[in-house]
Parts: sequence; C-alpha cells; structure tokens
Amino acid sequence: MSDEEPDGTFGGLPPHSDGAHSTSSSSVGTSRRLRTSQTPMSHDTMSRMGHSDRSSSMMPTSPIRGPDFNAMIDNLDDRNSHSGAAAKDRFMGFGDTSGYLFEGAADDLAALKQAWISERMAPELLHFERALVDRVLERIRKQIEYIEMNSMDLTRGTDTKLKLLLVETDLERIKFIMRGYLRARLAKIDKYTIHLMSDDLQRSKLSEEEIEYMMAHNQILTRLYRIQFLGRIPEQLRALDDSNDVPMVETPDLNRTVFIRVVEDILEPVVIGTQRLLLDNGGIYALRYSAVAFLVDQKAVVLI
Repeated sequence: MSDEEPDGTFGGLPPHSDGAHSTSSSSVGTSRRLRTSQTPMSHDTMSRMGHSDRSSSMMPTSPIRGPDFNAMIDNLDDRNSHSGAAAKDRFMGFGDTSGYLFEGAADDLAALKQAWISERMAPELLHFERALVDRVLERIRKQIEYIEMNSMDLTRGTDTKLKLLLVETDLERIKFIMRGYLRARLAKIDKYTIHLMSDDLQRSKLSEEEIEYMMAHNQILTRLYRIQFLGRIPEQLRALDDSNDVPMVETPDLNRTVFIRVVEDILEPVVIGTQRLLLDNGGIYALRYSAVAFLVDQKAVVLI
C-alpha cells in the first residue's frame, strides 16, 4: 500500500472498494487531516460523555439518611438553653429529656415501684405510703398541665414537640405503676373487709379514701347477702363475723413463704421457731412472712 492510500479506515467508516484508488490527491490529503484529528476516545471518556446528559435526572447512588433522633434527643436542652422555654422547663422540672426528673423524682419513682412489688408480695395489707403517693400525684398533675399548656402553643419547634412526646410516654408509665399499687391494695381490702374493719391496727394502715371505700363496699355486700339468703335464715345465724366454731372471717396467711432482700444492717437475729438467723445486708432469703413482718414495716428488708 502506498503512502497516499488509506490504511483501511476513514474516520471510522468501513474500507472503500477498489474504485476508491482513483480518488484525487486533494481527497487523499483531506482524509489524512481527518484521520489525524480524530484520535480514538477511551472507554471512560465515552462513558462520561454518554452519561453527562442523563446525570441530572438520575437518583443519587449514596443512601438517603434519615434524621438522627438520638442526637436530637441529646441536644433538646442544649439548643434552647438560653430561651424562655428552657427556663420554663427547668421551673416545671423538665430539665432532662426523660420528662420525669424533678428534684428527688428518681428516688420517688424507685420507692413507688418497690411499694407496688411489696404490696403484691405481702400476704397482708401494708401501711399506705401517703407522703410518697402525694408527691408522685402532684408531679403527675404538673406534668399534665405542662403537656396541655405546651401542646396548644403552635410556635414551639420540632424539638419541643418531640420532648412533649417523651414526657407523655413517661407519664403513662408512672400512672401505670400508681394504678398497680392502688389496685393491689383495693384487692386486699375487698378480700379482707371484715378483718380490716374489726381490727383497729389494721384500719390504721388504710388511707381515708380507702376507709371510705371499705365502708361502702361492706354495706353493699351486707345488703346483697341479706336480700339473697340472710333474710331466709334464723336471726342468730345471720352474723357474718361469727367465729365460735368455724371462723367465717377470712384473714391473711402470715405463715406464707416470701422472698426478701435485706437493704439495711440488722444486728438482731431473726427467730424462726427454735432457730436464730442473722440476716446479712444485701442478702436474699426465703422466709416465713410472720418472722420478718416487723422488718418489712421498718423498711429494713423489702419483698421481691
């Protein structure tokens, strides 16, 4: 092949036929200039050119990340540390994101949970925790007022709304524990009504509201029994508290076995029949309730 003749390609076109050799010298010169100016493009260059027009309409290849709620919760108080809302939060006792942190509230919450557990595990009715219940109910009332007041304020930011949601969730948890404690006591009042009414020491364990409930409950039961069957039997057999031959009054089983955990140092050993047992602080024991009832009243041990 001569120097003026193409090498089989012409700007990317297929080879010419035999008649192409009669092409004039000007055409050959033109083909040389075209061939030298059209340098082959690499695969990456072609790929970039082919995708350049579509790059604006394609979805991003990196994953879309949602908001970091953990960081939002951690920074709830930091973002508005100098605002009036934050000052109101600290005044109302909501300086922490848990929504329930008043001064001493953590201790009261733990005490309320333990009172609920002890009330459920004890065979008899324990002393009503008046001071503890009053403090927790007052904090619940303030939390409800706080939620209602701030829920109507449309100018509050997203962080405050999230904080209100946390406060409301924690509020329901505290109310659940409070209901459990009160219902455990009411269940024992319903079961041992006559026993509690006949013993002044047992009556002293009840609150004024519980005494009122117990009296009303006893009147309803007495009227129901009189209508159903007491009115059809002799007068001398109508007493509901007769315990001459067979005890009719249901009483707690104080000899039931309970599990306790010692929370204070106890110097005197516990007498169980003919045995004497010294309880170690932090130890867990399974004992007869009657042997440790006085320690439960002194809060030296707790039921578990």
